[in-house]
Amino acid sequence: NYFSSLLTIPTEVIQQVHALIKPEEEKNLNAPFIPQSFLVGGSVVRPLLNLNSSDWDIGTNAPEKLFSATCHKTRHDKKTLYQLNHFDFTLVSDLAEDSFQRDFTINALRVPLHGRTVIEDPTGLGLNDLQQKTIRLILKKKQTEDERLIADPILMFRACYFATVYHFTIESKLLASIKCCANYLLQVSTQRLLLRLKKMTTEQLKDFCSTLRTCGLNEIV
Repeated sequence: NYFSSLLTIPTEVIQQVHALIKPEEEKNLNAPFIPQSFLVGGSVVRPLLNLNSSDWDIGTNAPEKLFSATCHKTRHDKKTLYQLNHFDFTLVSDLAEDSFQRDFTINALRVPLHGRTVIEDPTGLGLNDLQQKTIRLILKKKQTEDERLIADPILMFRACYFATVYHFTIESKLLASIKCCANYLLQVSTQRLLLRLKKMTTEQLKDFCSTLRTCGLNEIV
């Protein structure tokens, strides 16, 4: 697809991933299970928007034993995360299901680190939303925006964050739900909010405050 032609993955990224996971070695050993790894989330979106991407997010179904000796283990958003230098490896049992558990359609975009470089769009909406510069929530079947935001209020904050740093627009239904569910953001710890704010420049913080006002969150945050 068009966007795939714009994406160049540094050789050292692929080398680092293969050094840990060794998919070809597993294949040569006729292993019953050959691990797969994908570049995911902002590591796909940022390069396509010509934004700096010094940290690399990798989703993989590789066994945990491959990371325990060399990586730092932590937990993030109920997932097991292994960190090594500028790499964050998220371990998931089902890569297809993981895509639909992500927050926004653009963050579900992924690029396999085995074989041809092509951007996969599991939700079928991510590439179009990227082109239209839209922040759209991923919903389960019959789930509403209100229901997802109430279950995970920090998504409101993250929607404002990505709209700011990417210069995107929050999709109309999501925007309406954020305004309706704003008070639920009080359930999120200040520490979690500050972690995201620390990633912004001074100019971005000014724009972020404007986005918060648009979403009715300025008096909550």
